[in-house]
Amino acid sequence: MRKISYLFAVAVVTFLASCMNKDWDTPVSPLDTPVGNNTITERNVITVAQLKAMFPNLLQNNGYAYKEITDDVQLKVRVTGTDDGSNIYKQFCVQDATGGIIISVNQNGLHGIMPTGSLLLIDLKGLTYGGYAGQPQIGVPFKDDEGRLNVGRMDKYLWNQHFRIIGAADETVFPPVEFSSIVNDLNNCGQLVTIPVTFRDTTMMFAPDYDMVTADGTVGKYTYRGDAHNYVHHEGEVMGKKVIIRTSTYAHFASYKLPAKCRLTGIATRYDSDWQLQIRRPSDIEIIDN
Repeated sequence: MRKISYLFAVAVVTFLASCMNKDWDTPVSPLDTPVGNNTITERNVITVAQLKAMFPNLLQNNGYAYKEITDDVQLKVRVTGTDDGSNIYKQFCVQDATGGIIISVNQNGLHGIMPTGSLLLIDLKGLTYGGYAGQPQIGVPFKDDEGRLNVGRMDKYLWNQHFRIIGAADETVFPPVEFSSIVNDLNNCGQLVTIPVTFRDTTMMFAPDYDMVTADGTVGKYTYRGDAHNYVHHEGEVMGKKVIIRTSTYAHFASYKLPAKCRLTGIATRYDSDWQLQIRRPSDIEIIDN
């Protein structure tokens, strides 16, 4: 009986080895990842700035408009912000030497697929460029409850056909741009920046849980925005100008107290006429001692 069992085990191992050897005959690139579209090849690459220039005046009037990208063009960009700190939700930010832009995808855990610093090649043809309240984005057409035209989240299957990871993650390629003030420039939308921020009320947290309400059911001094009241907006000052710090109640730093003075790193975005900063993770918060 033992001899039969031994011979059976040897036969199974030999069979598996022979099957695996068929795969070994085909060389595999280390960048042929199990996600994305590995058939995409580099051609007709344009910059982020050139993409925005393809649609002049589209984002006027707070940018409730969109256009399908019909040209066979690509972006070659690195990921500068994703959901690894749970403050960016179902979207991520990419950047080249000319600027940044947000890509909206209806998928969680994007940092596990495309870590910050990943180099991507993106086929733009068939995707949609436009604004969400003035913020340039890439996604699919979307009409909100008020009938306004926006760019919304594409499904993950569509996105999977339009990108390829072509380089290992390296966050040092595009360090944050140092801003001493908020500059109202379309090219700054979606860019990774560091800004000095002052908060007046340091008794508040970045984003307490929505259940932390007063007895009468109000939320006190906190202003909640977004779906299911998941975001808190705080006004900070940057060299005398207002900036909104947008924080999810799920962010890894949500319970941190607001510092009086700090340097914050994050993605510069806009909502209508307001400039916002979305911090990516706790390490983006640098407290300045008085």
